[in-house]
Amino acid sequence: MAKTQTPLIEDRAYRLGLSVHTKPQGWVQIAPGVWLGYRRNKGPGTWSIRVSNKKRGYWTDSVGTADDDPTVAGTLTYWEAVTAALKLAGTSNSGPLTVEQAIDAYNVHKGGDSNWRGVALLFGLIKGRGIDKARHPLLTRLVSSLTPADLRPFKADLVKGGMSPETVQRNLKNVSAMFNLAAKDNPTTITNAYAWKQAFGDLNAEHSEPVKKTMTESEVRAVVTAAYALDTQFGLLIELLAITGVRRSQLMRLKVGDFHDGKKPTFNMPSSRKSRTKKITYGPSPVLPHLAAALRAVTAGRDEDDQLLMQADGSPWTDNMLAARFIKITTKLAQLADQRGEKHNFLKKNKKGELVPQTAGALRHAYVTNARAKGAPVGVIAANINTSERMMMRTYSRYLRDHTDAITRGFILDMSQPETPSTPPSNVVPMRKVG
Repeated sequence: MAKTQTPLIEDRAYRLGLSVHTKPQGWVQIAPGVWLGYRRNKGPGTWSIRVSNKKRGYWTDSVGTADDDPTVAGTLTYWEAVTAALKLAGTSNSGPLTVEQAIDAYNVHKGGDSNWRGVALLFGLIKGRGIDKARHPLLTRLVSSLTPADLRPFKADLVKGGMSPETVQRNLKNVSAMFNLAAKDNPTTITNAYAWKQAFGDLNAEHSEPVKKTMTESEVRAVVTAAYALDTQFGLLIELLAITGVRRSQLMRLKVGDFHDGKKPTFNMPSSRKSRTKKITYGPSPVLPHLAAALRAVTAGRDEDDQLLMQADGSPWTDNMLAARFIKITTKLAQLADQRGEKHNFLKKNKKGELVPQTAGALRHAYVTNARAKGAPVGVIAANINTSERMMMRTYSRYLRDHTDAITRGFILDMSQPETPSTPPSNVVPMRKVG
């Protein structure tokens, strides 16, 4: 029996604690390309099956009623449901697993997120914007038969394709995660984890890259000012991105009721869906007084469940609109700086080495580097931008090197300078006058 991803739905008490849902919850892989799910109903829950059709799609069906109420006749325990599901799928859980089936399982496990999508693009299972790869020959290979020699060319092709070292590393981490999941679910048949570990190397190693440049505080101010000149509501959105460092998706989730006015105005800021659980949590984010005044005007007379940040005509912002306006601003500011003969960071180099306008993501980078330059603790910055300290340092270390150099020079021992005499601590306690 393959090891399941999560045994929680086997427990009746756990199932009864779930909320009523319209779709099955807690999918568990019970065989290659076969998953068993459970849906909580107002009455007894139901077991469902999902089976890959080998064409990047699935068919689903009902397996039976769960034994949430043991007094009801004809119900199925978890293991009875597994047996019934395998019979319905016409398979057993002892069959060999191909790379394509492992990717399908990774899709179910990750819920079709960007990590799975990246793997599927690399193997040619799906097509993306500007990416149209042919189906990779490894798709038909059994995972259990892979060797380092089979996977090294896969890594080499990514490097030859013009990807930056960090992009190659990120993609290989996702591929490794996919293989590791397959090995975890099939521990008796897939015992060759050394294959991808040896072929892909140390995926936590840092690459030696040139120092990346981000916008300075004065440049961020110029961008925010230009955004307000273009459109007041757009200016408010850009300023909030600049002062919070959060992702655009987080700001777009803000409701009118998430703004709390008072002596110290704050947002009840939602997290992103970057975590494995995809669960959204909320945390306080400070709001400056001048922004609080602008937000009072924006929220006046509106329902608490309304989306907070909208365009002037009441329609929501879109990614394309935000990107186009931001690029328009950075392009114009770069032209003005060039005319004055000033150095600037309104442009960045793309993978081909060409100078292109900065995008809105540069505000997040600028937030981190400028906050760190002012001595803000790494933990505080990481919490504010909704990431971990480890991921923040891994992602932004290449942007921090300039500031690290300046800070380090301030405290290292300089033997060329005379020693500054220090005042020894006194052991004399001053007497206080009594009366």
